[in-house]
Amino acid sequence: MKPWVRLAAVGVTVGGVIALLAYGFLRDPRYIQSPLIGKQAPLFSLTLFDGKVIRLE
Repeated sequence: MKPWVRLAAVGVTVGGVIALLAYGFLRDPRYIQSPLIGKQAPLFSLTLFDGKVIRLE
């Protein structure tokens, strides 16, 4: 592959990533509605390293 083709491919890829990041940073995250707001957390239990169990009931 020619060096300028590889350089162009890298430039397009980097430019695309920068464009996506810029688009994401310009959006206000408060306008994105979360499907989890107002719903209960699922029940779970965790076993600690010392053998104790923590549960959400």
